[in-house]
Parts: sequence; C-alpha cells; structure tokens
Amino acid sequence: MNGRVCSPYLVSDSYEAFKSLASHNQIAIGKLSFDLYDIGPQDISCPIICLPPCTCDASIYYKILLLLSNRGYRIISLNYPITYTVNAFCESFIELIDTLRLSAVHLFGSSLGGFIAQKFYDNAAKTNCCVKSLILCNSFTDTSVFDCHASSKFMWMIPLVGLRMMVDYPTVPADADASLKSSLLLAKSQLNEFSQSQLASRLTMNGIPDQISSEYLGSADITIIEVGDLDQTHKDHFDSVNRAYPNAKVAHLDTGGHFPYLSRPDEFAAYMEMHYESYFGTPFSPAIMNEDNV
Repeated sequence: MNGRVCSPYLVSDSYEAFKSLASHNQIAIGKLSFDLYDIGPQDISCPIICLPPCTCDASIYYKILLLLSNRGYRIISLNYPITYTVNAFCESFIELIDTLRLSAVHLFGSSLGGFIAQKFYDNAAKTNCCVKSLILCNSFTDTSVFDCHASSKFMWMIPLVGLRMMVDYPTVPADADASLKSSLLLAKSQLNEFSQSQLASRLTMNGIPDQISSEYLGSADITIIEVGDLDQTHKDHFDSVNRAYPNAKVAHLDTGGHFPYLSRPDEFAAYMEMHYESYFGTPFSPAIMNEDNV
C-alpha cells in the first residue's frame, strides 16, 4: 500500500489525528518488507498487534488504534508482506517481533487476520516467541469455508482486475445506518489500492487448504467478538471459532456488520479493554494506566 493516494473514505478529522500520532514504518525482514502503524507509549514491550482482513489495509483499524492509544495502550497494525503461505508469514513475523524487541504480544485479528493469529499462536508455542492472548472477530478455523482451493495455486498468475473480481463483499441492507454503510465503502476502496502481488498473496493465504490445530490453543486466553447482524452463511462460517474454543470468553455486538471496529468502534474498544484488564499491573500489560485513562 506504499505511496498510494489516501482513500476518500478516510478523509476525516479522526483519520487525520491518527496519521499525525501514529508512526508509519517500513521494516525489512530478509527479503520481505513489513508496513506498519505503531501508536501509543513506546516503552511498552508487550503491545497489541492487529492483523487485518484479507482485502483491507492496516489502517482499517484506525479508529481502534486512536481510541486505545488515547487510553494508554500501545497498539500496532501491520500489512502482510508478500508471502504466499501462512507459515511463511509466521516465520517472518517471529523475526519482526524480535527486531522490534518485544517481550511478548497480544494479537487481534479479523477474518484472515484472525486465522493467521491462531496459526501464529500455534507456531509461537513451539518457539520462544510469547503470545499472551488473542482477540478474534468474524474469523474461522478452516479455509475450506472458501470456494477457491482449486484456483489458489494460480493466484500469482491472475491479472489484478481478475483478482478484484474474485472478491465478493456482503450487501448492506438499505435501512442500515450510515456507519455500517461507510465501513463497507472504506473496505471496498482499500481493495482497489493493492498491487497485483499484494492482493494475490493475500488471496492465496486465504484460499489455500489449511486449518487450525487446537493442541496449544485450547488453553489460550481468547476473546471472541461476535456480531449479530451477519447473514446466516457468514454466521455459520465464523461459528467454527466458537466450536473450537468452548472456554473462550464471548462478547456480543447486536449490530456492526463485517467491520464492527469501524462501525461500532466505542463498543468494540470497550470489549478489548475488558479482555486486557487481567494483564494490568503485570509485565504483559499492553497499557500504561494512570488517572487519565483508568
């Protein structure tokens, strides 16, 4: 997404505030490049790291980053480097965490980002990389919910216009509120900002046959944020996460659509803060608490 013109749906006072406060960095890990936003107290060594949906930029979380950083949290949102397998991403992500000199991380992911967060937890459990907790929203445990396994291995060959045509966005009811409508418009606009290789690599990771092993995740600290106004097909897709983690905490939003962190940011951020409360006062707190943000 480097060097692109800002989407018109991001032209707002809150987004301008986010841009002025967040560090926007490019970090090379071997031949790969991570593009990330980092906001909040830099002396926190166990921040929240946000992993975006398949066809969204890291800035899709800008409202959450702004809200939580104003309350003392350090929160990072990153774009995926061009890797065509989740395991390849996980290997480079471990190196990124080491480069950033983080002692541990809390992961938040939506859609593909949630799937990758689960995969990374499983990978990290086999190394010295420490993932303290997960927040999952509108995510899944098995890519078989998508009907693109056969074409996934050929994504790198498909022209950009063809890749864009493969992305199917849900419809928003005509009577939906303005926040729901604008969140979908922003997500759609970000799709058009990806290069061919960026979009091909993400769609490949999203569609190649893969699933989560819950061997290590069964005892993980997980909060699932579910949304009540999705259509039944998507509810069935995302319910795999609830079935996989019966001991997870579950937070519910009555409405919010596929991008509730955009359409319902205050409620979403409140649920995130509730998840992190047990870490306050420990070395793994993602926030510095004081009288202004307690």
